[in-house]
Amino acid sequence: MRSRILASALVLGLGLVIAEPISASGSYRSRPPGRSVVDPVRYNLGKDLFLGRIDPSAGQQAMLQKILAKLPEEARGEAKLDGLAGKLSADELASLVHYAAVTYGLEDLDPEKLALGQELFEGQGDVADEAGPTARLQADRLAVIDAEIPAESRPARSLTSLAGRLTYDQLEALEHYTAVAFKSTEIARHRYRVGERLFRGERQGEGADAGVAEEAKQLAALEAQLPESARAKADLSSLAGKLTPAQIDALHYYLVVRYKLR
Repeated sequence: MRSRILASALVLGLGLVIAEPISASGSYRSRPPGRSVVDPVRYNLGKDLFLGRIDPSAGQQAMLQKILAKLPEEARGEAKLDGLAGKLSADELASLVHYAAVTYGLEDLDPEKLALGQELFEGQGDVADEAGPTARLQADRLAVIDAEIPAESRPARSLTSLAGRLTYDQLEALEHYTAVAFKSTEIARHRYRVGERLFRGERQGEGADAGVAEEAKQLAALEAQLPESARAKADLSSLAGKLTPAQIDALHYYLVVRYKLR
């Protein structure tokens, strides 16, 4: 279950978009998608990361500073967050945020996300009427979440029925809410354990490197799918351990849409 959670968190980024495969014949021409399908914020963030226009670790630094600022004064001395920015996998950063939220009541680290997740869980909120190209991958992530919810707490609307109908933000919010609301689930336990060790400075050496190594492997596999002209610009594995979950998602989104990866 743990490896499945780690793989889903990275490969999906909670919102990876699948485009049509590249044709095996003819010349390849990449172009941005039409206005009707592109998410400009997500696309441009991914493009900036791919082209090296922004500091990839800045997002992690900002989130770590936000956690420290929200901690009660007596807890700040326990936090060993210095030097972690630019060294965490996306899953590890999500785990650290989860630990802080649960242990110190910091759901207000992102209260809008928590509220949105609860709204979607309870069958409210606007979702797409029909499943889009993300359906298969969203179904895998939603199935993991759904399987971990206690039987007595299952929502009337099956979470897997939302596959392909959620935005990246909605799927991330839904996972965040269920991890906070149902702390006994495997997803929540895994994130809490990892987050606690990071918070206390206990996740060092081989244990800490494992998440980054897995992320580097996934990014290298993504890079291998790029056309030769794009690979010359890319060094995706060097980004491992520097990105937030939203940045991982944006990078995947940009590459899949721009280069029509599988």
